[in-house]
Amino acid sequence: MDSIEHTPEPHRTETKVMPNFLHIRSGKKQCLAEMLGRVDKRRYYTLYLCSCYFDGDAARKLIAELQAFVRISGVKIYIDRRAAIEYGGDYLQEFCDSFDDFEVIINAVESSNLFHSKVYSLIAFDDDDRVSGSIVLGSANLTGAGLIRRGGNFECLLDSQDNEILEQHLSQLEKLKVLSPQKLNRFSRREEFSFKYALLQYGIFVHKWNDNLEQYLSIRYRLTENGKSRITDQSLEDAGFNIETATISKRYFKFDYVPDHLDNTENVLRNYGIETYLGHWLPYSVSESMFEADALNAFKEHLFSEIERQGDEIEIKIKRDYEYLLQKGLIEEPEVNPVDSFNGKINSLTSNELKLKRIYSRYELFYLPFDIQQKEDIIYLFDEMVNVAESRRRRNRAMRAFLESYAAFSLDRFDEALAEA
Repeated sequence: MDSIEHTPEPHRTETKVMPNFLHIRSGKKQCLAEMLGRVDKRRYYTLYLCSCYFDGDAARKLIAELQAFVRISGVKIYIDRRAAIEYGGDYLQEFCDSFDDFEVIINAVESSNLFHSKVYSLIAFDDDDRVSGSIVLGSANLTGAGLIRRGGNFECLLDSQDNEILEQHLSQLEKLKVLSPQKLNRFSRREEFSFKYALLQYGIFVHKWNDNLEQYLSIRYRLTENGKSRITDQSLEDAGFNIETATISKRYFKFDYVPDHLDNTENVLRNYGIETYLGHWLPYSVSESMFEADALNAFKEHLFSEIERQGDEIEIKIKRDYEYLLQKGLIEEPEVNPVDSFNGKINSLTSNELKLKRIYSRYELFYLPFDIQQKEDIIYLFDEMVNVAESRRRRNRAMRAFLESYAAFSLDRFDEALAEA
């Protein structure tokens, strides 16, 4: 029998899409969407967004970017509970309800440690529950600085379309202890740090502001060695510059409107404030009583009118002074053109309600300045407030509400006690 020569079958290899790795600063939202979009466009996918921090605008823009070329059947968002507390359950639920095309669910992850994941995935399910899709891991949080703003953080992104990785990802998400936005304010004793952080978020900090509007809008220059040698030159002072050791500054905006500040500001702090090293902690629901709406609106109207009236003339003066100082070699060239710097301050002022209230009332109002990772600072501040409240013979309304809320381990009790006082 003649021998038969067998031709071996060609070796079959499964085609794999090589992963991308990017280290980027701009266009992060578009890059993330493109990396996630390496999927079968004919299928419907659930979008999973896992991030320690959350920004509603950033999430909305990323979802819209993906909708342009991928079919989305639903969105599930996982964020750290303490980050969720900053926004509050009502805001998060309103965000979810604002989508009509598909269901959006926000899960607040409860853990003694920070939920610090940054994972984004599109996952489709077969009839037999097999999964496929794309996953991107990296350093970018679901925030403006992380994904949206130009010139934000440098971030790294790495993608994969490996089904086993997708299955592991889903399996681990299912093991997390999560809370809906409606349950954010319910705490067990094991969640003491989360409760303390949440109660601090119920207030805003207030302290006396000694600067004025003209000083805030002034333009400052760093002197060269030649400039420092001429700080005794009377001509600079005659030109309106305030001379210091290494810098000079000038106030260009003039504003002589003095609003009638509320006489009860001190009474509000006395009746509702708790003293801390940061200033008075004031229940957020009470802080609006520091400002009479009509008087504040009149102040803003006058301020905006003066900004518009003086704007062009101020730009001319700044440009003239800047060119003279540079030509004479008196100042170092700043990173930002001083005209742009002035306009940036104006834009920041007119778009920031807290800054406007500060200018109006002469009080600085600011939110809790600690990131949720600054656990020691948060606990120290909370304990200081407890000690201050407990040490007072005559506790004001906020002190009583604060202590009762902490004793009951209930944020709702704070609102109830404040209303009862």
